[in-house]
Amino acid sequence: MSGLYRKILCLFLFSSSLAMASEPNFQFRAQDNSQEIFVEKCKMWLLALEQNDREQLLGFFDPQAVEQHSQALEALLDDMVSRQQRITSTTGLISRQVALSKPGVTAEHIANVNVDYTFENGHIGISCGFERKDSGNWQLIP
Repeated sequence: MSGLYRKILCLFLFSSSLAMASEPNFQFRAQDNSQEIFVEKCKMWLLALEQNDREQLLGFFDPQAVEQHSQALEALLDDMVSRQQRITSTTGLISRQVALSKPGVTAEHIANVNVDYTFENGHIGISCGFERKDSGNWQLIP
């Protein structure tokens, strides 16, 4: 019975991760600001910054804004990519912990994911913020 239980659990987790992956990065759905999707979106955002994946990064923004403000957006992304690459290339990285802010800590229309990097010689904390728009969908606050 435990083997069947594990298979069902694995199938559920796999299908849940596929559902999150199929959500758009701009204007995605979440029931409230305590959903696990914010952690997944933050991880995707940070990985795209670390890899300088412009297609993935631009997917977090309004397509009209990307078209209208491409130069300013590219400059912003250049700075963000440089900062994230400096953090992750620092020698002595021991761990990276990612956690969603506790419910009640932030306003209902804001979700915040805290990312703590621990190094041999110190600690760096950054965060990913998301805002619920009037449509009820969520987007990254760069």
